[in-house]
Amino acid sequence: TVRCRPFASRTHPKSKAPRLTRGHYTTYVRRILPSPGGVTVCGWTSVGLFLAEPPSASVQQENKRQAGRRVFLPPPSFRPGTNGRSKEGKEARVRYERSVTGSRLSLTQGDRRPAPAPTPSRSRFAYRMAPPGRPPAKWWPSRKPPTRRFDAVELDPARREVVHNKDVSMPHHSVQLAVVCQEGCYPDKKGHVNQDCYLLQTAFEGDDAQLLMGVFDGHGSSGEHCAQIAAAIFPKKLEAMRQDTSLESHGDRNESVPADMEISAYARAFTESNLTVVRELGEKARSSGTTAVVAHMIGDMLHLGNVGDSRAILGVSAGTAAGKAGWQVVEVTHDQTCFRADERERMRREAKDPVMFATLGMILGEVPLCEDFGEETIEAADDPPRVFLDGQSYPGCAFTRSFGDTIGKGLGISPDPELLSYQLDSSVQCLVIASDGVFEFMENDEVLAIAEKHMGDPFAACEEIVATAYNHWATEDTRADDVTCIVVYFTPKKSAVEPAAAVESKKNWKILQKTIRAGAIKNRPALRFANAVLAKVAIVMRKRRGSLAMEDLFPDFEWQSVEKIRRLASLKGGMKLGGLKLNE
Repeated sequence: TVRCRPFASRTHPKSKAPRLTRGHYTTYVRRILPSPGGVTVCGWTSVGLFLAEPPSASVQQENKRQAGRRVFLPPPSFRPGTNGRSKEGKEARVRYERSVTGSRLSLTQGDRRPAPAPTPSRSRFAYRMAPPGRPPAKWWPSRKPPTRRFDAVELDPARREVVHNKDVSMPHHSVQLAVVCQEGCYPDKKGHVNQDCYLLQTAFEGDDAQLLMGVFDGHGSSGEHCAQIAAAIFPKKLEAMRQDTSLESHGDRNESVPADMEISAYARAFTESNLTVVRELGEKARSSGTTAVVAHMIGDMLHLGNVGDSRAILGVSAGTAAGKAGWQVVEVTHDQTCFRADERERMRREAKDPVMFATLGMILGEVPLCEDFGEETIEAADDPPRVFLDGQSYPGCAFTRSFGDTIGKGLGISPDPELLSYQLDSSVQCLVIASDGVFEFMENDEVLAIAEKHMGDPFAACEEIVATAYNHWATEDTRADDVTCIVVYFTPKKSAVEPAAAVESKKNWKILQKTIRAGAIKNRPALRFANAVLAKVAIVMRKRRGSLAMEDLFPDFEWQSVEKIRRLASLKGGMKLGGLKLNE
């Protein structure tokens, strides 16, 4: 018998724990291994117990008191209703003992033979420890397969997970956010389960100035488990890595960003999460995995990490200098696919096995083999370049980085993230994080236009983005991928920094004032005229609706040389500033 934690223990309905005496005993115990979800029962194994002295009276009394928390461990092949003493139970016990050690073991009280060593498992992964017919213990959440089946692509609102409009007060911004995680539709595939997951934690690490968001897109037969494990374990890994004094961590606007990926706590959280996915799933992670794009907001600093082809974009209010109205797209992640020449070169350097990049058409001999893949576009994504073992037709991954996918790790597929830190100024209006189910047929501008239309209602924006993506899938394909979208709106507070362009514009405006007035400082009429010119320019700027950069107002003016000019003799004869003649 073995004492366990209450939530990890079970008692066989008809078991009777034998009284322990001095000597060796062979018994079956559940192997308890630590996991991120607490103590997890991973399997059955046999061990030998040795007692130097018989149990004392106090120990026996304590054993009786703890009887409800004790586990008597008959072989798991016993059926309920048998206690091992019936003929049927003994036969089941003998079959199990022989399958484990190759010989019969005794559980009788009087047997004092030393227990043979247990047969080692064929794999180091926990799920292999369980006997046949017993599934691995899962600490991560999972979804039930759908009961309804469709003949065509159709959006089922019942198969989605949502977070309605949520208001969060950050130090320099007021934040509104929402999430929609919609299951895809595969008419030809029975029992498809959503393989996308999202991560959303406000007041991360107990700090109201922190917000953690992320999207995980699983793939392969165990893609759902990969994404669920990654989404569940990443916050814990990030918090643990940030507390590790041997690593450098990012912070708010007053702290520097780690430059070395080797000692970055953020990067280490990604690699540690990948190890957890591989350890928990073992062989099931050979051809299954997940992407991960995570945004960690601290104050007004947005720290992004990306592994795979999910994407994050910012919507920034366009200045009048650009001559455009509305929001502009700022890509804060770059899809890690085989279209990127830099990723192909990295994989060749890190690969332990010969790697080949090709499209399916090249593999089938329909297109000559080459690496002239061009730019990544929606049209080119119909048959994207993939990763193959040289001369083989597997694994065929369309991405260059991911969690899991252990069969591709020898080819250079990496769990290491690409990191970017971005300071959110007053011009940043929106953040969209989405899986490739959104961007498969939608351009960044189309996604951002929907977000801009629903400014102030992020849930409505998420719903329309998901519905639009579904419509594209229904039109362009016979299936629809899982679609996950997070929309975040930012309303700057007074403490928010101004855009860099506005800061530079103000600096140049002061230079212009100083330059014009310097030559008229001894001439009062000229000074009045200089002030009138500056006022006129200011009026023009206000009419242009926004902070017009001085470089655009005076494109030919040499701003760098102005610093060297201390005085201008006078305005007599006129002074030219970027084609603007001031002589009257």
